[in-house]
Amino acid sequence: MDDDDGWRQFASVLLKAAGYKVTISAKAYSTDNYSQYDLILIDDILAEGDSLAVMQAIAAARTIRKTVAVSSNPRVERTKVRMLLGLHNLLPKPYTPASLLHEVKKALEAVR
Repeated sequence: MDDDDGWRQFASVLLKAAGYKVTISAKAYSTDNYSQYDLILIDDILAEGDSLAVMQAIAAARTIRKTVAVSSNPRVERTKVRMLLGLHNLLPKPYTPASLLHEVKKALEAVR
């Protein structure tokens, strides 16, 4: 879940090239069934949405453990609130292809 920008395109192309099936979120940044996904990748700062509200919905659906957040501004206060929801994976931007693939692999292994 990310804005329609270069980072979303970068992550999508990279993950598809690595063999992952990628679903791009709609502008509402939500779904009726978060559990249908093996992993949720969300930008911590959404231009047209509230990432905390989305993460709260993900947590309420009991799928926060399979969520990786990326952030261009991983401030302690923001990170603490998200960790209290159960988020364990935060990848700072700018990230490299290797760091994104490593974080995705690590997160998938943790939920299996």
